[in-house]
Amino acid sequence: LDLREATESTLETVQIGGLIELQHRSGFAISTGIQWSRIAEKYTVEEITFYEKIENTLISYSIDMNQDTVNQTYDDILRTSTTKTKREGFNNYRLLDVPLLIGYHIKNETWSLGFQTGILTNLNLSTKGFIYDENSQLIDLAANQKNVYESSIGIGFYVGLTGRVALNDNLQITASPFYRRNAGSFTLSEGPIVQKYSWLGTNVGLR
Repeated sequence: LDLREATESTLETVQIGGLIELQHRSGFAISTGIQWSRIAEKYTVEEITFYEKIENTLISYSIDMNQDTVNQTYDDILRTSTTKTKREGFNNYRLLDVPLLIGYHIKNETWSLGFQTGILTNLNLSTKGFIYDENSQLIDLAANQKNVYESSIGIGFYVGLTGRVALNDNLQITASPFYRRNAGSFTLSEGPIVQKYSWLGTNVGLR
């Protein structure tokens, strides 16, 4: 855990999706659809490699002036060199969710304000990148996801505000600041760590 905390840092989260909304004249509404999210993290890994090589090396050299001879002595010597390599990259956690939201809106002819709350059911979690495992070995997430991460993470919770402004009779621009929290851990239940995410963001779209 300490090694992962030292080498990983969270970056941005991106969401793309679409919703179908049914709104009652009282202002209450229910909506559902599909949503794709990507959580990005940066990892920085420093790898130190030691090389050892035995070389037969000249260790002494002498000249006998009387006999006019040169004496050379060789012996095996162990030489060690160290190479430090710094590698940076990105880990991606991609979520495919189905939201089910209820809300309430007040509106007039040109604008509306409201709130939404509900759940998101995760259909799929996929991963890409590199992390350290419990043995301090660097592993490829794409090849080893089933050994580290769940294939889906269950339910998440969502709450947000919604503002809409009419551009014309048939088109509105919307902005929805929100808070989202995933209840389930991304990692397997039998794994050594629990990895959960929550974030604040804003969805912007057309309606």
